[in-house]
Amino acid sequence: MLFDAIMRVARAETAVFPILVDAQDEDTPRFHRRFGFTPLASRPISRLLPVATAVKLLD
Repeated sequence: MLFDAIMRVARAETAVFPILVDAQDEDTPRFHRRFGFTPLASRPISRLLPVATAVKLLD
């Protein structure tokens, strides 16, 4: 699902800069960190991944 979301964002005609996700449980943040997501200081359950970084994961 993550790679499908990255491909959709990369193909989007509108400008999208970060991908934001919210952790669903205690294991989710660990999963997101493996792909380069960083936590948001203002929202502890949210993680951010710049689209440019995300697209590199597809290579």
